[in-house]
Amino acid sequence: MNRLNIGIAEDRDIQAAYYQEIIRKELSRHELHLKHYRSTQECLADQEFLAEADIFLIDIQLDGSSGIELGRQLMQAHPQIKIIFISGYVRYAPEVYEVPHVYFVWKPDLEVRLPQALQAACRESRRSVLPLNWKGHKKFIFMDEIMYIERELRKSRIVLPECEHYVYMTLEELMERLQEQRFIRIHPPCSSAATRATSSISIISESSAVRWSCCAMGPSFRSAGHTARQSARSCTSC
Repeated sequence: MNRLNIGIAEDRDIQAAYYQEIIRKELSRHELHLKHYRSTQECLADQEFLAEADIFLIDIQLDGSSGIELGRQLMQAHPQIKIIFISGYVRYAPEVYEVPHVYFVWKPDLEVRLPQALQAACRESRRSVLPLNWKGHKKFIFMDEIMYIERELRKSRIVLPECEHYVYMTLEELMERLQEQRFIRIHPPCSSAATRATSSISIISESSAVRWSCCAMGPSFRSAGHTARQSARSCTSC
């Protein structure tokens, strides 16, 4: 049974209790840890729960403050959280797109839309996040977007479909964090010019299929979906 940590930011207790009733009914197969906050300040003070939170239901009008601003602060500090905005006013709908979120639920449609939003958030929460530090700045990368990682001098280069990141971590340190995603270590390259020109491997992840020269890459990891046998067969000349 999967455990889900779900926060509720709602200043009205009756409304929060109704959300909890729907959550328990819709997610009955999960072990649930629910916490209710009546204000932005109360929510942000509970950093221990926020660090483990999976999903947050946020009322856009929250005790005189902005639920959208709360969502923005949560995403900056804890990007693993999947946010569901809730409001009784449709006029707020365009504003929620200022903050990454899973769903916007209009209160008159709560009984129908909140279960759909919870299921969508559960699907998103299964994506593992890799936290990184680079020159004092914290970054978060979805592991299922990583195509490969290679070593460049004292840095490791993490390649995603549309960008790349550098970190001062060894491949061994990264491998410890990536184990649950079944990343595979590829052997160091050989020095044969003929092999460098002709040998290549295919990598296929959930989001992309990429080809590159196995001997040009250097020590690296590749993402799940490939067996060690396929890797060894592709790089036998190395």
